[in-house]
Amino acid sequence: MKNKYNKFSDFLEKIVETLGVTLLGLMVLVIGIQVFCRYFLNFTPSWSEDISLLFMIWFSFLGIALGVKRDTHLSIEVFYSRFSKGFQNFINIFNYILIIFFSYILLTRGIVLVKMTLRSTIPSLGIPTSNLYIAIPIMSGLIIVFLIQKFIKYSRRD
Repeated sequence: MKNKYNKFSDFLEKIVETLGVTLLGLMVLVIGIQVFCRYFLNFTPSWSEDISLLFMIWFSFLGIALGVKRDTHLSIEVFYSRFSKGFQNFINIFNYILIIFFSYILLTRGIVLVKMTLRSTIPSLGIPTSNLYIAIPIMSGLIIVFLIQKFIKYSRRD
């Protein structure tokens, strides 16, 4: 039976996945509009590159968090697979502690960056530049949430 934290983490995963797929679809749509306008209408919308970049950055950072949740990031397991299950669990927990540590640094420094960019704007979009950078602390927070779930999973193993 799933505990409340696992349900919450799984709910967040579905939201992040849906948002990521939506952003990817919107990015493809905007780039398609840009290409159509450039080659058939002889003009390029001024906002298309910047909004595509914004969608790509958000999509990428959400994908990083999902990769942590689903253990789909690249890893080299030549030596890891030769260790005992107990030592593999130790390595996993140590790895998660390091990732949480660096995610915490990204979270705190990302918040500082967002605060610094609140007053600047993306000229072609007219929105604060902080909309671009807020993806960093959100991704970091999601990684921390997802790794706490993994800690719970490993703490229940024998």
